Amino acid sequence: MNKVTTKLIASLLALIVAASLIVVSTYAWLTLSAEPEVGGIKIQIGGSNTILLAADVVVNNGDGTVSHYPGTFSRELRFSDYATYDYLQSLGSLTPVSTTDGIHWVRADFYTEDDPLVQQGLAVAGQMKDYTQLPVDSTLQYANLAASNQTRNGSYAYVDFWVVSPTDNCNLRVSSNNESDTGSFVIGQMNPVQNADGTGYALQEGDVTAAASVRVGFLANQEYASYADIQKYTGSDDYNDDYAYLLGRYQEPGEPTSQYEAVRNRFTIYEPNGNLHKDGSDHYQITRPLRVQNGMIAPADISDRLTVQLTNYWKMTPGNDQSMLAREFYVATYGMQSKFDGTAELADYFYNRHLQGALAPFVDKGYFVNSTKNLYADADANGLVDGSSVALHTADGATDEVTIIKLQKNVPQRIRMFIWLEGQDADCVNFEDLSNFIINLEFAGSEK
Repeated sequence: MNKVTTKLIASLLALIVAASLIVVSTYAWLTLSAEPEVGGIKIQIGGSNTILLAADVVVNNGDGTVSHYPGTFSRELRFSDYATYDYLQSLGSLTPVSTTDGIHWVRADFYTEDDPLVQQGLAVAGQMKDYTQLPVDSTLQYANLAASNQTRNGSYAYVDFWVVSPTDNCNLRVSSNNESDTGSFVIGQMNPVQNADGTGYALQEGDVTAAASVRVGFLANQEYASYADIQKYTGSDDYNDDYAYLLGRYQEPGEPTSQYEAVRNRFTIYEPNGNLHKDGSDHYQITRPLRVQNGMIAPADISDRLTVQLTNYWKMTPGNDQSMLAREFYVATYGMQSKFDGTAELADYFYNRHLQGALAPFVDKGYFVNSTKNLYADADANGLVDGSSVALHTADGATDEVTIIKLQKNVPQRIRMFIWLEGQDADCVNFEDLSNFIINLEFAGSEK
């Protein structure tokens, strides 16, 4: 990324997610030891002077089909301003799943009391089934579930949006952009707690590893939009005649798909905090999510589509006695704390009204591992990369070999972004505390 000729920035700000544990059994999600959960997603996208963003306008046609086209392009996009994304306000909790392509989602499944193997004494009720027997969702049935429909067997979320570039052949990547107050990171949110003497509230850091199993995936293809979609777009108030056609077509909920149809898509995965672990070690544990091919389920090498970032931290004050965020909280709420009815209102005021989602200035953003393939090649037989590995610390502002999509000049590109908990990640374990985390994403584009 040293020879970037065009820099495109799209910060997905304040994607604030609450993570908690529902204890339903003592058995593992896949090879792990508990079932984390994530819920409460809020998303905002911001752009620079060069990249433009638009909401996805969805129209249900009379013939049963669905049309998609971009709304008005601008430098910023607040999802909460558009009815298209109202489902995010009532989204249920996310529970662990596993995928390598953003099409086939492997979900958990447990033995029940009436299962023949349990009755024969060959399995235990509540025990996780072998991954080769797990159910697969390939119709988006378990995506964007409302709170009333949430399930412990695995669910995930997605949103569609549009991006356009003023230059040609621009490779879009996730970037840390450490030279600015934006950039990509995932970090545990600090929450207000009452002081021991009952005199007020202070920010307290939660489970620092709660966000380590989160994944953000980008599904992209350059299939031309249908003629019906183009007609809808050209006839809308959002139409811009600089854009002659649209790219990106994806399945609708309930539509079937196959591994052959999935070939047209490119699916890239962003893994934050790759070397952050609850035990304090700084190694990297290779993630091998489950792949579905020819009806068979097996762990897969995803080094060709994975971008790994090192740990993100809250910035500390010069005296190193508290985080800069905690100090900002004290200044912003001094003399006002008694006006709020509990910690929830106080947190809403501080994060949403005072900071307005601008958290990047308070975060030391981890660099991205330059080559994921080299990182995987440096792993031992147990999939561990030692913390001192050169491959782990050969870092840059982005992973050069992993590209979301190559943007064409003045051609709106629809992208589908997924958010999930990767059940095959080593950090997808029992979160002891109710802990929020924040996802902030930035896109960088170059001709390289």
